[in-house]
Amino acid sequence: MQPLYLDGRWQGPHGIGRYAAEVTPGLKKLATRVLTGSGRVLGGAGLVKLNSFCAGRRGLFYSPGFMAPIAFRGDFLITVHDLIHVYYREEQSKAKHFYYSWLQKHLMHQPAVFTVSEYSKKEIIEWCGIDECKVKVHYNGISDVFHPSESKQEKKNEEPYLAMIGSDRAHKNIEGVISAFAKARVPSDIALKVTGKPSDYQKELVSSLHLEDRVSWVGFLTERELADFYSSARAFLFPSFYEGFGLPPLEALACGTPVYSSDSTCMPEILGELASYFEPTDQSAIVSAIEIAAIDESRIADNVREGLFAKYNWSFTEQGVRSDVEAVLKQGAIS
Repeated sequence: MQPLYLDGRWQGPHGIGRYAAEVTPGLKKLATRVLTGSGRVLGGAGLVKLNSFCAGRRGLFYSPGFMAPIAFRGDFLITVHDLIHVYYREEQSKAKHFYYSWLQKHLMHQPAVFTVSEYSKKEIIEWCGIDECKVKVHYNGISDVFHPSESKQEKKNEEPYLAMIGSDRAHKNIEGVISAFAKARVPSDIALKVTGKPSDYQKELVSSLHLEDRVSWVGFLTERELADFYSSARAFLFPSFYEGFGLPPLEALACGTPVYSSDSTCMPEILGELASYFEPTDQSAIVSAIEIAAIDESRIADNVREGLFAKYNWSFTEQGVRSDVEAVLKQGAIS
């Protein structure tokens, strides 16, 4: 069996980081060598470290992220979670353009590529021309910590709020929701709470709309704190223009909280009939969604939540990735 070289640097609180934290431990048992280290995986230093690790080596390389080693002499497997760096102008740079131009030429010649949704699979096939049978979908999972919080009843006297995951990345459309919230006819005691910290532009936007008393950021949360944040919300808003999977709305549903989501890219595939959808480029549609969400006191039934965990289970993700990597190690291809 050929040697396996593993990039073990991707674990973190972001979507790819959670995926990496679930699939990497099992693969370490198969690996000949594991690339470790802290700091940024992306950027010049991260790329230099990756290619120094792989230079001149043969065998099979796997990364739970989208970075493949240019200097590696063997085959590589990577998980391409989405193609936002290809299709979304705000996420592009000269370095990313160079890398993805190289990847586009080489990916079709690899034994397989992994991704996290049928939507992303379709994009990858159209982008690089790889055979459909080589693209394997392994859905993300929902961590066990996400369930209705026991503190929900204790917080029933707190102000009702709509919840949202914060970001300063343009495709997340946070500013679109803030602008729509200012226009929405909702009860004056309804707040909008966002995780993380605001960008300077978001601060200015809130100030210009005189929403300082109604829109706030709650800081960066642990998974357990995030579960409480979802559970205590009136509803969860997910306005993204582009996603490869979209984990936060699934987590909110698992916590019993109704979800109002963008209807773009993969979201209908992942959320199915469990979310209420709106067109994220249409301000009036976002306004309407906010107005409905603000008075939505429903909760997600336990049997529905159990169905989510049955479909989106990290153990399935880990087993699927490990099985496919082992097949390539032994046979040079996936079945």
